[in-house]
Amino acid sequence: MRDQIFNPPLRRCASSSPDFGRVRRGCRRISPTLAPDRRGGIVAAMKLTFIALLALCLCLPVVGADKKPKFVPNGPQAKAAIEKEIRFRLDKPTGTLTEPDLGKVKTLDLTRKKISDVSNLKGLKQVRWLWLNSNQICDVSALRNLRQLSSLHLENNQLGDTDSLKELRQLKELSINHNQIRDVSALKELRQLRYLDLGFNQVTDLSALKELKLLTHLDLRNNPNLSNAQVAEIRAALPKCRIYSNPTK
Repeated sequence: MRDQIFNPPLRRCASSSPDFGRVRRGCRRISPTLAPDRRGGIVAAMKLTFIALLALCLCLPVVGADKKPKFVPNGPQAKAAIEKEIRFRLDKPTGTLTEPDLGKVKTLDLTRKKISDVSNLKGLKQVRWLWLNSNQICDVSALRNLRQLSSLHLENNQLGDTDSLKELRQLKELSINHNQIRDVSALKELRQLRYLDLGFNQVTDLSALKELKLLTHLDLRNNPNLSNAQVAEIRAALPKCRIYSNPTK
């Protein structure tokens, strides 16, 4: 009885037992010191996996940051809004919109209409003033045939550069603030510009703007990559232009 009290069955794991191998393996499964180690290893592995996935997710937007936004065709709501505005300008609530009808439109305000594709506007050959603010536009090259267009407003869109604007050489007023524009080199083709708003973008180089000798108003505010030296250089090149800027370096 004394031996049974002070020598529980677990001591059968001693090497002198004839069943040492089998019982030893059984003891390993019930050992109070190994199970926490295994749990700790699993937890550590899970933590490392989570950290790796989190780092990957955080890096993905950075990798695609310089890519142009993907082109998306207009949805039914945008198409309906365009037609509604055209009919309003023509005072023609019903009936077919013919090519001669479109040729009569001089002004169009399509602000906040969820527009991503401006190709629906290419038939407006006589339009002069066009507002496309607060949409999802990343390319306006479809407007290149609007030869009468003199004032274009594209604030709060998704333009990443000015390449799609270079064919609009007759423009006198261009507002493209609150976009994602870095490169403005294509604007050197717009020699008729008097008013240019580039505020709230990511412009890095102003040298192309030296060609715009008719400019009287230039807004460069809140372009964090511009330096005092760059702004001073453009001021010297365009002495008759009123330039607004707030460089921080």
